[in-house]
Amino acid sequence: GDADRLVFFYFEQEHGDSPPVMRLLDGNKIAALAASFINAKLALLKRFGLVGDSTIGVVQTAYANGASTRFLRNEGLEVRFAKTGVKHL
Repeated sequence: GDADRLVFFYFEQEHGDSPPVMRLLDGNKIAALAASFINAKLALLKRFGLVGDSTIGVVQTAYANGASTRFLRNEGLEVRFAKTGVKHL
């Protein structure tokens, strides 16, 4: 399956006395945030000459949220798609 079975949530206070709003991070958001974080740290290591020509990428399924794919590509990350379904096991 995909990573949408793992979710994080948090509560955020939007306006003064209003009740907090629950925010949900699904698998697409979690993967995008993690990859973006790792990519930023890798860029820092490269800048100081601590690693060679290393890159990271993200593998998604065709069912992934298109906005997450665009975000990852805009971050300079390579995105590949895995085939899904029993026939591809």
